[in-house]
Amino acid sequence: MPVIVKPGMFRESGGFNLGYGRIQCFVGDYPARFVLTPGALVVVMTCQTQGGEILGVPARIPDDGRQYLHNQRIGRVTCSPRLDEGFAYWLLNDWGVRGQLVQTASGSTVLHTSPSRIAECTIRLPPLEEQRRVAATLDALEDKIESNERRCALHAEMIDAMFSHHVLERDVSNDTEADLTSIARFVNGGAFTKGATGTGRPVLRIKELNSGISNATVFNDLDVKDEHVARHHDLLFSWSGSLDDYRWHGPEALINQHIFKVLPRDGLPVWFVQGWIRHHLPEFR
Repeated sequence: MPVIVKPGMFRESGGFNLGYGRIQCFVGDYPARFVLTPGALVVVMTCQTQGGEILGVPARIPDDGRQYLHNQRIGRVTCSPRLDEGFAYWLLNDWGVRGQLVQTASGSTVLHTSPSRIAECTIRLPPLEEQRRVAATLDALEDKIESNERRCALHAEMIDAMFSHHVLERDVSNDTEADLTSIARFVNGGAFTKGATGTGRPVLRIKELNSGISNATVFNDLDVKDEHVARHHDLLFSWSGSLDDYRWHGPEALINQHIFKVLPRDGLPVWFVQGWIRHHLPEFR
C-alpha cells in the first residue's frame, strides 16, 4: 500500500523520520498524478506550532520500493534551469529561508505558507556548478550522519541483547528486588531556555535529542552544576513527550527540564542501568 506523505513524517532538521507510528498508508484507488517519484523534492506547508519548527522543511522521496502519495499540506518543488534540485534541498533547509517563511506565515496557532510566499523568499544563488559542488558535499555529510544514526540504533540493539543474555535469562534465585532509583540517580534538567543569551553552550531539549543541534537550538552561557551538563556518551532519559532513553553524542550541553541525566550508582555499568530503563519503557509509555 502507498504511503501518505504527511507533516508528521518530517524531521525538523530536514528529511523524513519513517520510524514506528510515523507512517500511514492509503487503502483504495488514487489518481496516478498523486504518486511522487523517488528523489522528488517536497516541503511542509503547514505547522501545528507557533514556532514554525517544521514549516518549509524539505525532504526527498526515498527510493525504497514503496510508493509515496502527494497529500494536502505538502508542496512539490520543481526547479528552474538556474537552480540545482540538490542545492534547492539544502537551501530550503536553511533557517535563512525557513525563517522568512515563518515570518510571512498566516495563522496564529497553526501556521500556513503558500507557493507564492516561498517564491518571495530572498536568497543568494551561486553559479550552477558551485551549487552542485555544495550539494554534493552536504549530501556526503548527511550520509555520514545517517550512518552514525544507524550505528546508534545498532548500539541500542546490542544493549538489549547484552541485557537479555546477562540479566533476564540468567538464574535469578539469588537476586533481590529493587527499584530504578536504587541503581541510578535521575537528575532533572533545569529551565535553561529562559533568559537565553544566544552564546555559550547549547540547551539540550527533547527536539535536540531527536534531531541534534540545529538553527532552532537555544544557547546559554549559564554556569550550572555538573549534573545538569550532558557530555559525550552520557545516558539521558526524556520523561515527557518522546519518553525514551538516549546516549548523547553531541557537544557539551545544558540539560533542559523534562530530561533526566541518569547517573549509575555504586560503579554499576551504564549498560546495566540503560537495560533496566529500556526494559520498563513500555510501562512508562
